[in-house]
Amino acid sequence: MHIVTRHSGCTCVIWLGSDRPRAIGVAHWAGPHAQVAARNPAFHEYRQHLFVEGASAIGPEIAGIATSIPPGGGADGIAEAILAPRLLPLDAGLRHLGRCGDPDAFGCTHVHLATGGSTRHRGPEDRTRIGARCVLLIRRRPGAGRRDFARAVHEVLAGALAGAEGVHEVRSQVYRSWSDTTGDASRVAPDGSREPRDDAGLVLGVGTADDLASALARMTAVAEPLRASCSAILAYPVARTLLYRRDGRPTLAQVKPERRPQLDPARRRLPPPPARAATRSGATPFPPHRLIPTGGPGAEDVVADRAGRLVYGVRDGRILRLDPATGRESVIGHSGGRPLGLEIVDDDVLLVCDARRGLLRMQVATGAVEPLVEHLHDVPLRFCSNATAARDGTIWFTQSSERFDLEHHVGALLEHRGTGRLLRRSPEGDVAILLDGLDFANGLTLDDDEASLIFAETGSHRIRRLWVRGPRQGAVETLADNLPGFPDNLSRMRDGRFWVALAAPRNALLDRLGSSPAWIRKLLWRLPEDVSPKPEHTAWAMQFDRAGRVLADLQQDVPGFAFATGVAEADGVLYLAPAEGTHLLALDLDAGQLSRSAE
Repeated sequence: MHIVTRHSGCTCVIWLGSDRPRAIGVAHWAGPHAQVAARNPAFHEYRQHLFVEGASAIGPEIAGIATSIPPGGGADGIAEAILAPRLLPLDAGLRHLGRCGDPDAFGCTHVHLATGGSTRHRGPEDRTRIGARCVLLIRRRPGAGRRDFARAVHEVLAGALAGAEGVHEVRSQVYRSWSDTTGDASRVAPDGSREPRDDAGLVLGVGTADDLASALARMTAVAEPLRASCSAILAYPVARTLLYRRDGRPTLAQVKPERRPQLDPARRRLPPPPARAATRSGATPFPPHRLIPTGGPGAEDVVADRAGRLVYGVRDGRILRLDPATGRESVIGHSGGRPLGLEIVDDDVLLVCDARRGLLRMQVATGAVEPLVEHLHDVPLRFCSNATAARDGTIWFTQSSERFDLEHHVGALLEHRGTGRLLRRSPEGDVAILLDGLDFANGLTLDDDEASLIFAETGSHRIRRLWVRGPRQGAVETLADNLPGFPDNLSRMRDGRFWVALAAPRNALLDRLGSSPAWIRKLLWRLPEDVSPKPEHTAWAMQFDRAGRVLADLQQDVPGFAFATGVAEADGVLYLAPAEGTHLLALDLDAGQLSRSAE
């Protein structure tokens, strides 16, 4: 049984400009235009459906109803929105859908309002299972009553499609009289009239292309009641759907400083921190050390290649390589966003987790960048944190939070909702969510035999293991719990040992806030950043074995260095990278007589 929910919404049908390559208009629509729409408070949800270029309508032929797209008359996509329940602006908020900063990006747009429950969703929807979509644009037959037309769309058509095998989404809208048209409005409509305005729309999401064909074929069974009210039903195949605003929040990473998003705190209670959290030095003597300047601030992570050269990404998007022996630094490439975690694959390929662009693959020799995972279930992948790769090409990577981006990461630690994820990309490119609800998922590494994956949950002060192969596949266990600091990135495991960078000691206030009333954390979140509580400055790394036993605990306050978020070992030297600052910290492990686990 399908549950029907009613909303107020709107749709904008878009024809891209014809005097430039289509890809340029698509990039503007999905880029600068989407950035503005995603932050529009008028929208509770906003998404874009890009149609397959030059595709013919894929619906069945129905006598008396136009189902073919006229030459040159096909739309390029639609923007679909659910309006926020508290306000309903009929001017600037909606009109933006059909306008953009680039006057040549859109050739023609039509914005239609669907208020008073005339936007209907048949649920439950399951976006994770949708592999194909189409959008039906529908015109009312002249002389047909509005109520009869609405019934034909919402009940007859949507009901027939919802009952098909493999259908996971049916959203229908019947438009009100308000509309806004820009650009060339002289295009020919599918029923032969000179007025191109549509009267209704329907989004259909299914599992496979075969499911889509069989679902649309059901329209012929209800042809008679549809023919009485509809003069045209055009089914456009969708090439891509992107969800840019969800639950009143943008899903896009910020591109310039903006207001903090609202906090929705959950309660949790942590065990008392260990006694080690109250001290400022570890049990292992801190070895001789030195600062190494970098060519930019914010080297969030650091890795070492087989030649012992260090690779790190800085705040402006550059990926840099440093030879510690000579001090020579060079630019490998630019991620196009904000690089966080890195992983070297055979010295020729670099995996980059970019907080704004997702999971990327960079060729070390040329700096060429290939996006591997930019979106997941229609949502842009923001705050991609760290990655590790197996010998067969499988990539595991973390997303620290679905709700917060990098610039507002403290919100995830205050909220305690566990919105981090652990994901896997197969060698064929398929992406799966292995674990959800993680408390700020962060660094990760494979065990030497690649049978298990070890990862950090920064917000819960723990390190966990997921078995990915063998008889225990799928089992999760805690490797090290109630750590004295915030674990961040991990080094790659070698010989059963790995290093963990601890960004800061445990914060007693933050521990207590987890069980405090929501209003206290909301108030703290509203404080200006310069008066908010700050983490303590320290340089800290711990080494563990594969059973979770501590092998080394190195901590010391080092002037000019703070917030160790990345760690790598090479040639008897341990390198720490800071989220802030312009220097790496090099610790001479050989001089300190510590065991080596070459990176």
